[in-house]
Amino acid sequence: MLLIARLFSLQGRAVPESLVYRALLIAILERGNTKAYGHGVRYLMRLRELALKTAEVQGLVPSHADLEASIRQQHGRKTSFCSKV
Repeated sequence: MLLIARLFSLQGRAVPESLVYRALLIAILERGNTKAYGHGVRYLMRLRELALKTAEVQGLVPSHADLEASIRQQHGRKTSFCSKV
């Protein structure tokens, strides 16, 4: 899936790229694989960059602020992830 996100990035397609990174990040957090948290942090940082480009699709997908709030609420006790963010 990461390859797909990178292809979308090369094509300048921010919305599908952000959807792929969201799916990757959520999968990492739900699995609780601490070895992958570094990747998750990088995906979150990329999502923050993409949030500026994808503001026009609000209403179709949850906003980036809503995504981060959801992550804090559902995964806030995962201190090894939160400390890296």
